[in-house]
Amino acid sequence: MTDLRAQLQNTLGEGYTLERELGGGGMSRVFVAHENALGRTVVVKVIAPELAEGVSAERFAREVKLAARLQQANIVPVLSTGSSGSLPYYTMPFVAGESLRARLANGVPLTISQSLSVLRDVARALSYAHGQGVVHRDIKPENILLSGGTAVVTDFGIAKALSASRTVGDGGTAAPTSASLTQAGGSIGTPAYMAPEQAVGADVDQRADIYAWGVLAYELLTGAHPFSGKANSAQMIAAHLSEVPVPLTQRNTALTTALSDLVLRCLEKDAAHRPANADEVLQSLDGVVTPTGATGSRTGGTVTPARGRRTTMLIAGGVLTAAVAVALMVMKREDTAASSLGVVASAASAAPNRSIAVLPLANLSGDRADDFFGIGLAEEMTRALSKTGVRVIGRSSAGALQARGMNESAIARELGVGSLLTGSVQRAAGQVRVNVSLVSAGDGRAAQASRVETTDPEAYAWYLQGQVLFGRRTAQTVRQSIALFERAVARDPQFARAQGALALAISAIPFYEQGTARTTAPLAIAAAQRAIALDSTVAEAWGAIASAKSSLWDNHAADANYRRAQMLDSSIATLWGWHALNLIHMGRFDEARDRGAWRSCRRRGAHRAGGEAAGQLVADVQSRRAL
Repeated sequence: MTDLRAQLQNTLGEGYTLERELGGGGMSRVFVAHENALGRTVVVKVIAPELAEGVSAERFAREVKLAARLQQANIVPVLSTGSSGSLPYYTMPFVAGESLRARLANGVPLTISQSLSVLRDVARALSYAHGQGVVHRDIKPENILLSGGTAVVTDFGIAKALSASRTVGDGGTAAPTSASLTQAGGSIGTPAYMAPEQAVGADVDQRADIYAWGVLAYELLTGAHPFSGKANSAQMIAAHLSEVPVPLTQRNTALTTALSDLVLRCLEKDAAHRPANADEVLQSLDGVVTPTGATGSRTGGTVTPARGRRTTMLIAGGVLTAAVAVALMVMKREDTAASSLGVVASAASAAPNRSIAVLPLANLSGDRADDFFGIGLAEEMTRALSKTGVRVIGRSSAGALQARGMNESAIARELGVGSLLTGSVQRAAGQVRVNVSLVSAGDGRAAQASRVETTDPEAYAWYLQGQVLFGRRTAQTVRQSIALFERAVARDPQFARAQGALALAISAIPFYEQGTARTTAPLAIAAAQRAIALDSTVAEAWGAIASAKSSLWDNHAADANYRRAQMLDSSIATLWGWHALNLIHMGRFDEARDRGAWRSCRRRGAHRAGGEAAGQLVADVQSRRAL
């Protein structure tokens, strides 16, 4: 601590005199200083060394200049920026008062009127900044200061500056710095206030700030974080991705339904369903009638389990993706069964029946009050499947036939669908266990049953985030996905699918970073072998071996392993594209074309480095032959 202070004072020279260090934490170390020329007090914020690693001070300064344009009553402006050694710093006016976090920690809750005043001030700051093209990305009580009855927001644009100023090749894989600040999917922010899209490293806009404002509003108005009780950052991020908080009126009966609905709109998982901007939030706040007794303290409304759609979504959030993935995977598997065996379906072949009916999930809890879990989850699965292009028959139609005593295959035939999604739900000891299977209409056999591959929710959360990032396919996101898969494997060494995904991601590095094959191929193969030792049916592991072999120009070994992977799971789009490239490297152009690897790859949306390149190469070869 002393060394950093001495280093910073030496950098600042005679222009400033450092007086003391404030609590700081999070992104920076914060010092109070006297600006000698103007005789005013400022704060100097030095980026924490663990976050500054890999950051270009020049780029950081360039990004901070954008934030320095912000001049509005509810925004603490940036005065200057520079670097002390390798550590970027910036200066801001010293605000006399306390942070909102400190105010909340003193044990005296804000009244509803006070809370709404703070929320309006923060919304005004966001409205102005968003109008200037600046997104905060780290709205939280620590970055809101209370002074003279006004709330002001500090550190606008700093999180973006840190992310954007990372040098090429860093990949954003630095380890989390604390439970309060982390890099999830390469996006710097605070997990407790992080929008779902920000948590997985996707591109964000002003609606990420709207989400954080919603978390803040929930906390101020109810006295509790919407996902309170989470033990660590991974659980918190998983909650943002999959859980829906109970309405505010259930936690504080003095609040109006309109105010509760506004906050819950801001907390929608899908950014498109949130208010479009802070102006809309302000207008809605102005239309909210302050409830009777708003000048008093919050009332402690009884919290009861939420019923209906929102509770269903809380459960469905974690299970829904897996259930829908099972259904789509099996349908894709049926579509490409002939292709995976090396057979091209003729034009006269009957098209597969890509339709499905969803049955209510059977309630195994023994409590009829829990029936809504299965019914609601079936509704959400129906809704999610309908967005994929699959023809879906809803729960009501299928449930009516089930109530008449018809068996599953008979229900499927009656409805004219190819498959039936069915299963059970059981709630016990504070946990919900969901099992789903896809039943064929033809013979009533279960086409695919879901399987639990890890019992550790944190490992699963890291795995899901890694999958999202790997699917984005850039040099940076591939590296980020590797870091997340490594976390999942570290949490649960028996998680074979995560181990296979790790191997596949490592094997992809040479697509983006030239000259890395000899280094990464052995690592990918070793990770794949660990996955296979746990579960020899993990297709990603065999695909990783194939990719690694191909990067070392052992094309025949790669070909054999690609085929084995596709026999295990023909729905992995990436492997079709990579296999096509491998066949082209072997000079087997007709096979690459006739096998349908490129067409299958394109239909499944494989990334450019695999599928698109393979298709273009095949086209080029055919053109040359025609000449």
